[in-house]
Amino acid sequence: MLWHLLTVTVPGGVYAGSQIVIGGQSPESAVPIGIVFGLVFAVTTAVLKHVLAR
Repeated sequence: MLWHLLTVTVPGGVYAGSQIVIGGQSPESAVPIGIVFGLVFAVTTAVLKHVLAR
């Protein structure tokens, strides 16, 4: 369970943080995009892990 939480929060948090610091976006607009990015990253990682494990 911790692994799944980390695969969402780390990439999503880094993406949102970079958009706030570098892109000048407000946290209200950067955080939802970061959450979506983190979810997509986590799902892609899980699918690839499953496919490559065969």
